[in-house]
Amino acid sequence: MERTDFCNRVGCAREADCVLLMVPQSRKAWIVDTDHDRAIDGSALCEIHAARVTVPQGWELVDERSTGRKKRESRKRL
Repeated sequence: MERTDFCNRVGCAREADCVLLMVPQSRKAWIVDTDHDRAIDGSALCEIHAARVTVPQGWELVDERSTGRKKRESRKRL
């Protein structure tokens, strides 16, 4: 089931294009499509705010969106 939310960033009225999921215990975050199985557990973001997502040092960020956006995987090490 696809989410039809607006971006969760304060003051943003744009429609959500994706969802940010995080698992602090694993130090991992994912940007996924709004129809992802776990999307309901995440934070809805518009494309502008999704492009600005950063994670804490030592975390991994994986972009799993399937809509033709550039896939990115960044890793910061201590």
